Amino acid sequence: MEAVARGDRAAFADVYDRLGPVVFGVARRVLGDGAHAEEVTKDLFVEMWRQAPRFNHGQGDARVWAVTTSHRRAVDRVRSEEAHR
Repeated sequence: MEAVARGDRAAFADVYDRLGPVVFGVARRVLGDGAHAEEVTKDLFVEMWRQAPRFNHGQGDARVWAVTTSHRRAVDRVRSEEAHR
């Protein structure tokens, strides 16, 4: 994440390659829909890229943050869809 914070696109691609499948998997399990899971995954990685300079390694691991955030966003999307109906 330190390299990502410096704008290193190759480092970000590596983070995406390592975390993308698990982030997508969590979102897919919660949402039950691949297209919505892709949106959650995309949004999460856009935020990760933008917020990388603020990431504090002392507060936790990037993988834990990504999985937790993916789950939270997927649950929020389910709740939003239910409220909309």
